[in-house]
Amino acid sequence: MTKTKKCNKAFRDDYKPYGTYKGTQRGNPTEWRDTFAEAFDYATCKTRLKDESPWEVLGVAVGAKWADIKHAYFALILKWHPDVNKSPEAHEKCIKIIDAYTVLERTQAP
Repeated sequence: MTKTKKCNKAFRDDYKPYGTYKGTQRGNPTEWRDTFAEAFDYATCKTRLKDESPWEVLGVAVGAKWADIKHAYFALILKWHPDVNKSPEAHEKCIKIIDAYTVLERTQAP
């Protein structure tokens, strides 16, 4: 016979499945992913960047290797994500970082 760990009953009772908010259903993971994809499609991202260079936003040189771009993106997201950084400009900065990465991903990704 093998021992099985018992799940904490309180945790099971309070567990809310993905996509719920205060007891109301807000969608499933596929809907969330599709909504995100629509908000950050290539044309929208390019428009929001306006005159800014995606390389400048990510802090990499023009013509940088894809690995360097990806590394800069993840480092900046960790620093500026609104869940981590509580400054007022964090949300806008995070959107610019995602926009820059999306534009470069479309044009330079291997």
